[in-house]
Amino acid sequence: TAALAALLILQAAALSQTKKGERAAGFSIGVQQQYNDFPVTPTKFGAEGFFSYGLSKRFNLNFIAGFAPTATVAPTGTVNTSILYLDLVTDYTLLQGRFKPFLTAGVGALRFSASNFFGGKGFYDGEFVLGGGLRYAISPSMDFVFRGAWKYTTGDNLDGSTFPTKTNDSYFTGRAGLAIALGSKSKSTEPDLFTAASSDSEGDVFASDAPLDEVGGEAGQSGDLMNQLAELDDASQQISGSTDMTMEEYIRLKSKIDELTSAIERKENEISELEQEAAQKGLTANYQSTSVGRQVFDISAPISKSNYSVAYEAGLNRFYSRRYQEAIEIFQTLLRKFPKHSLASNCQYWIGENYFADGKYRTAINAFEKVLQYDRSLKKDDALYMMSKAYGNLGQTSKVREMVDKLTREYPSSEFVGKAQKYLRSL
Repeated sequence: TAALAALLILQAAALSQTKKGERAAGFSIGVQQQYNDFPVTPTKFGAEGFFSYGLSKRFNLNFIAGFAPTATVAPTGTVNTSILYLDLVTDYTLLQGRFKPFLTAGVGALRFSASNFFGGKGFYDGEFVLGGGLRYAISPSMDFVFRGAWKYTTGDNLDGSTFPTKTNDSYFTGRAGLAIALGSKSKSTEPDLFTAASSDSEGDVFASDAPLDEVGGEAGQSGDLMNQLAELDDASQQISGSTDMTMEEYIRLKSKIDELTSAIERKENEISELEQEAAQKGLTANYQSTSVGRQVFDISAPISKSNYSVAYEAGLNRFYSRRYQEAIEIFQTLLRKFPKHSLASNCQYWIGENYFADGKYRTAINAFEKVLQYDRSLKKDDALYMMSKAYGNLGQTSKVREMVDKLTREYPSSEFVGKAQKYLRSL
């Protein structure tokens, strides 16, 4: 049992971060052994259920209820003791990552009855809990939990004996089970800039979180998307001195607009192809491009702060039109002239996407690696996923596995985790 306790406490590498307000519940089974006045105390099986609440990034508060039958071989015969316990313990996370070792301490209460102790009548006692364990992230919403705890009681009657000794009785529990995430009660108090940016558009164009390749049907009216992009650029200047969370929200909005803009461009390309097909067949087409009324970007014109959004959209347009070198030139110019812009890491990411689409996988990997060097970027998980695909196309399966492991470990909640793992299995 001592070796088991050491294993549960010391196994570690790194795990997903605990956030304030996160809740989880689970059930585990295992063994326990009593330590008392007699040398022989057989190990028996028990179980417990638990509920966890995230106090901070490293602290969890746990409510644990369990059943722990124990046994003691006394001179008068074997004494079987049934223990029902309810503990309130706090976990402290030692390392972050996919593997999360932790230490635990707390207090509890127990009800016990021993077979030869006043006819097996039930008694109550208190206990102090000290131990540790390990949580392993199976998925973003499920952990495999190992927990070992030494429980020192405030009495000396677990073994059914009635004579006093110098040391109170105690028992050890080792448990393994699953913890399921129940979500979070904490809500952001930051202003919903995303809602404000889309409130004037006709239809809820900006409400979808679907990946770009899943956007179907008409993309909806653009609502003068470029004006909204420009307004968000102005907003970024106003909130630059505000909290980190506000800026992160702004960057998230910009990323969403990237996807929506790309969806619009894809529809325009489809319309253009239909027009060409109709012309080849000698038919007349009465299509009207959705770009009417939007600013047209001249790739030879200088890029300034006032037309940054127009240039950024033009880069995406070139990408979806398979004009990769032109797109790369636009994004490289944006990076060179505005290296501190909130969309700088996005530009770097799209440079990698263009190289990847053009079959230049090694150059694409170099571009994606630069995305990972940004202190703050919402494209890091995207970049890791694309790097895994690039390495796969180069036949470097070990590097694919390295990228997928890094993505799963550092961004367990990313939508790309499942895709990356599926891609790795296909190799």
